[in-house]
Amino acid sequence: MRLSIKYIFLLLLAAFFTACTKQQSRGGAGILVKIGEDALTVNELRKNIPDGVTGTDSIRIARAFIRSWIDTRLMADFAAESIGDMTEINRLTEQYRNQLIAQEYRRKIIMAEASKSFSFDSLKPFYDENSKLFVARQPLVRGIYVKVPVDAPNLQTIKKLYKSKRIQDIDRLEKECLDASIIYDYFEDRWVELEQVETRIPIDFSEAPDAILSKKNDFESEANGFVYLFHVSDYVPTGNVMPFEAATEQIMQELIFRRQTELDRQMRRELLLEASQKGKVEIFCDLDS
Repeated sequence: MRLSIKYIFLLLLAAFFTACTKQQSRGGAGILVKIGEDALTVNELRKNIPDGVTGTDSIRIARAFIRSWIDTRLMADFAAESIGDMTEINRLTEQYRNQLIAQEYRRKIIMAEASKSFSFDSLKPFYDENSKLFVARQPLVRGIYVKVPVDAPNLQTIKKLYKSKRIQDIDRLEKECLDASIIYDYFEDRWVELEQVETRIPIDFSEAPDAILSKKNDFESEANGFVYLFHVSDYVPTGNVMPFEAATEQIMQELIFRRQTELDRQMRRELLLEASQKGKVEIFCDLDS
């Protein structure tokens, strides 16, 4: 009977934990190592073994983590005895702990509120007022992409149709491309970044994509038994303001970021006001300047 990799991994890991378990009677159930009041448990160890790690690699990582856990605590204990006065370190530790607690709370509250979707109607007014924020990082194109076997009987017909602007020719092109061996992508009704098309055709635009697109809008190339056809009906140069339809995702991200910032500012103001009213905080300097 053949054993799967996953099954072998589970057996090896079980063997490792079993070997560790034999030593646990002195420390307590589930405890792998104990140093003073600190204890490393099986559950904590499992959380620190990356997903997807299998076989002996998992055992190696487990042993390395345990050794690192031991070394860190022994070194900290030794250093604490050598340093003596821990007042400043304890102060910094408490300060860092408070920062982490506050940051995590703020993150949860803000994400819960700020992640709520904006209505599509609210995106356009924001874009109209802030369009200069949304600049194309690379050329944006609209057009048609076709990949046809070189021996396709309708190749010449497709070559004529894919450049046409007539609706009836595009309808016919779609019918000509129904063959399973032909890849057809119509995106004249939406903007895409050039690299999304460039990765699918044996044509290199990397040297000067804007210069190439400004002079030519039909591209044909042949490689590996296929003919690649790319027609550009419209394009936006790098550095130009993106059309609204192409910028909607970035607009949403910008609105969410601004909402997060405002929620965070508002929450900190309200907490400070409440604490001041309750006498929990006294401020003897000007914070508004």
